[in-house]
Amino acid sequence: MPGLQQPGAGQGPYRFTHRGAADAEGLGQGRFAGELGAPVDILSYSEHATSSGPDSDAIAYVRCRIGDAVHWGVGQDTSVLTASVRAVLAAVNRAG
Repeated sequence: MPGLQQPGAGQGPYRFTHRGAADAEGLGQGRFAGELGAPVDILSYSEHATSSGPDSDAIAYVRCRIGDAVHWGVGQDTSVLTASVRAVLAAVNRAG
């Protein structure tokens, strides 16, 4: 599972780590700006909540081009940002 250290609003950088089939660490000024060890282009992104309320999980879906192939990823967390990072890392793991 990725870990995400998120600065306050308007601050940066974001830092995350992931250990799995494809280990990754990232550092960047925005959601997906970190280095993943391979170029990742996000082709599409969608998200939704599983229910209403502040404790609801967010589900994020991404379609990414990694190298010459396209892969999908899905992430889930109570934080939309963490769910988004998990989705990108899931796509990276599929590419690995």
